[in-house]
Amino acid sequence: MQLVLAAVQSPNSALVVVGDFNIHVDVPSDVSAVQLNDILNDHCLQQHVRESTHKCGHILDLEITSADHRLT
Repeated sequence: MQLVLAAVQSPNSALVVVGDFNIHVDVPSDVSAVQLNDILNDHCLQQHVRESTHKCGHILDLEITSADHRLT
């Protein structure tokens, strides 16, 4: 994922990534969630979804943008 982000990020345009990641980003002890969060931080990206997107109560569908970009 880091290689893909490095290839598509541009300092002059906003990056928006959306989709079903199947990573429980709402579980702080989830190893995959920690790794994803580290990758997002390394690339100055922010995940915006804060409410459950799955019937079992987890956040799996994500909206990721450049940290300085706001979704409307």
